[in-house]
Amino acid sequence: MMPRLVKYISGGDRQNVLRFETPETMNRDRFFWFRDEEFARQTVAGLNPLSISLVKEWPLRSNLDPGKYGPQESAITSEIINKEIGGIITVEKAIEEKKLFILDYHDILLPYVSKVRKLKGKTLYGSRTLFFLTPEGTLRPLAIELTRPPMDGKKQWKQVFTPSWHSTSVWLWRIAKAHVLAHDSGYHQLINHWLRTHCVTEPYVIATNRQLSIMHPIYKLLHPHFRYTLEINALAREALINADGTIESSFAPGKYAMEISSAVYHHHWRFDMESLPADLIRRGIAIKDPFEPHGLRLTIKDYPFANDGLLLWDIIKLWVTDYVNHYYPNSSVVEHDEELQAWWKEIRTVGHGDKKDEPWWPILKTPKDLIGILSTIIWVL
Repeated sequence: MMPRLVKYISGGDRQNVLRFETPETMNRDRFFWFRDEEFARQTVAGLNPLSISLVKEWPLRSNLDPGKYGPQESAITSEIINKEIGGIITVEKAIEEKKLFILDYHDILLPYVSKVRKLKGKTLYGSRTLFFLTPEGTLRPLAIELTRPPMDGKKQWKQVFTPSWHSTSVWLWRIAKAHVLAHDSGYHQLINHWLRTHCVTEPYVIATNRQLSIMHPIYKLLHPHFRYTLEINALAREALINADGTIESSFAPGKYAMEISSAVYHHHWRFDMESLPADLIRRGIAIKDPFEPHGLRLTIKDYPFANDGLLLWDIIKLWVTDYVNHYYPNSSVVEHDEELQAWWKEIRTVGHGDKKDEPWWPILKTPKDLIGILSTIIWVL
């Protein structure tokens, strides 16, 4: 900050002193943000590196009710993908070799398209975007599908856009990319940020203060990580997620933003999938491999979020393991700690009461169970 401050003041440009520096990529190429390479790079190293997933089934299909939202089959066909890959490999072989990836906001957004389109100045589509992992280890976008459900007496509409340099098609492709980026950034803020790191953690904070004595070792472990969480959430309710607040006025879904967040929580959120290794495996980005660092083999090697995140995950888990083993040398101590058991019960049955009967909740009987639970909570916070 100081070199920038001196630079602007000495240069007489005091009005711009608080502005961010121009990215080095912009200095090298003013239109780098237009490029397909940058569009793909942002899925693993941009604003939202948490949504890219491996394509595991083909052809692509929606899970939504076809009676309400139209045919379930995707318009992205094998012919389109084979053409865009350019004969390097077939789509079936690409899936087998874990080289086909997707950003899938189709089923999440499609139920809200007709609602959002009734808002002034708003539009929305469901979207799917496919990427190919090149021999160089980078992603290349292949196709974008935008979908509108049946509405206003019209049948379902869907169209696939592919990279092109035709005078008209190139701009349609760029507009499609702009829609996907709007979906991606909005999903990051509404789901990955607000829902998965702020909203669902409130029960952890409240249960810790209700059920654990301030002398309890687990209270001592968690307390620093809970600092400011409830205060930040309270401020968010006043200015960010409130009616007509920043999120509703800035994000594509408008007043339906929190409703979408709630729907994703209801249909997709699981505590046992919130640790970094579990999340990477669920998305097909990693495979268990005891001979690899961190016990995982990444399907995308150049994935900064995973590469850096796994280092932090190992540090967190090592610290939690040493701490828990010091206070809980065996399973009997865990099972007979009434405060600890009441804490975990409140998180599951009160804080997340609408999911209390889900079979995926971890049990809390052993030090290993406790280590997994605490490592996940600290990682998310």
